[in-house]
Amino acid sequence: RGKDLAPTFRILDGSREEDPTIRACLEYAKQLKDCTAFAPRQIDEMLTDLEAELEKRSADPQANHPTVNVVIVNLGRFRELRREEDFSFGGGEGGSKPDAILSKLLSDGPPLGIHVCVWSDSVSTITRWLSRSSLRDIEIRILGQMSANDSNQLIDNNQANRLDRYVMLVHDDSDGKGIKFRPFMIESVLEKKP
Repeated sequence: RGKDLAPTFRILDGSREEDPTIRACLEYAKQLKDCTAFAPRQIDEMLTDLEAELEKRSADPQANHPTVNVVIVNLGRFRELRREEDFSFGGGEGGSKPDAILSKLLSDGPPLGIHVCVWSDSVSTITRWLSRSSLRDIEIRILGQMSANDSNQLIDNNQANRLDRYVMLVHDDSDGKGIKFRPFMIESVLEKKP
């Protein structure tokens, strides 16, 4: 999909002042032509726009749409995205709620060229913010060293518990396989700006 069209990036920026490396990466990304960053107060605007785009693409799934990459930096900073309990009553005033839109994007977006990357600082945040079905919709997961229990929650095995300190794991849920890698220092990339 969208092979002839330039991909776009929409970043929901929940970074903190005490995260200088992440902030430096985001400042670099904001300078790129096809990248738009949104502050936490703009979450409704961004998600409403994405919901409309998803509906448009659903109406014509064979059309050639550009790829849209949605990056949520620091999920825990966005309480609006925290899933509502299954037993909660009623909907919001007009339109879908942010947590419902995120769930829809995770499940229906990839076949239509809308991909979501979620960064979270802990497994407990992920499990409180996303439902089990939404978590299953995230097919590729990158994990650092964590407890065996957290690893089992995310990838159904304790492989992330056995990682060395400076090693990470890319887990593909479609085949259940994990690949270990060493992350690079982002400072070296930022120094080579175009």
